[in-house]
Amino acid sequence: MPERNVVSWTAMVAGYANPGEVSTAREIFDEMLEKNAVSWTAVIVGYGKCGDVRGTRQVFDEICVPDATSWAAMIACYAQNGFSSEAIEMYWKMRSINEKANEVAVMGVISACTQLGDPFFLLLDFSSCHPFFFPFCNEERGFWCLYYKVTIFWSPLESFLYVYLEEWERAHDFRVTGV
Repeated sequence: MPERNVVSWTAMVAGYANPGEVSTAREIFDEMLEKNAVSWTAVIVGYGKCGDVRGTRQVFDEICVPDATSWAAMIACYAQNGFSSEAIEMYWKMRSINEKANEVAVMGVISACTQLGDPFFLLLDFSSCHPFFFPFCNEERGFWCLYYKVTIFWSPLESFLYVYLEEWERAHDFRVTGV
């Protein structure tokens, strides 16, 4: 390769990490002189795909200032590997520093909530989510927009939440109209 830069190095890291060759990806990553958010996330995703949650967290903790993508990758890793409580805790840590949740983070925390059987946790601060993901939602309707969008594609969540909807509406004096 005539010119080695952060893009070419990151492509190599991702190329090894994606199929699960994390040790080789990590060796290449450790040789990198310049690292960016994409290269860090590539290693996090690689460890997560292999189920190495401890390795994933170790890499995440090495990042000086994680961005939304790094946070989301860590949340998804926890959720995909059955560490639901940790995924939710990571989500709240991310929100506590005012980092906006992206699509991956939101889907990861939804997955964690459903694994725990906690539909009320889905009443998160979805108004803080990235506007691309919830363009027509506002603070009052955030949950309902999420419910509507997710259940179109994910009917098990719909049946799981259906039991709680009437009680939630009554408790919050809220009715869905024209969602």
